[in-house]
Amino acid sequence: MLAPDGTPCTGDTRGLLQRAHIVVDKVRRISKECDRRWEDGEDADAIEFEPPNYDKEEEKDSSGCSIAREQLIRTIKKIGFRELERQKCNRSTLQKICKREMVRNSLLNEYECKINLYRKELK
Repeated sequence: MLAPDGTPCTGDTRGLLQRAHIVVDKVRRISKECDRRWEDGEDADAIEFEPPNYDKEEEKDSSGCSIAREQLIRTIKKIGFRELERQKCNRSTLQKICKREMVRNSLLNEYECKINLYRKELK
């Protein structure tokens, strides 16, 4: 709940409370099943149990991927796509980076090195 002034509630909040707004980005249907090993209580492998996911689209494995730092995004926008394409950077990858989408870490490091090298050449 929210306090009357719209801030989150604390222990000393008084007055008429407001509803907090929640934004859902994706709905996932999962089952209510649990691993039977939880009932036994002593099996450490039960911690790794994941309930079945019934979504039609496959979840993309994001291991080895990350989102670019804000400084790199600003530098790309400052230099411009066309100039970076001349430095052998792919336009669609640059667009992904600027849209804050997941990009492979190795590719992100490669582009960051290319951009830093380009900036040093300008000085």
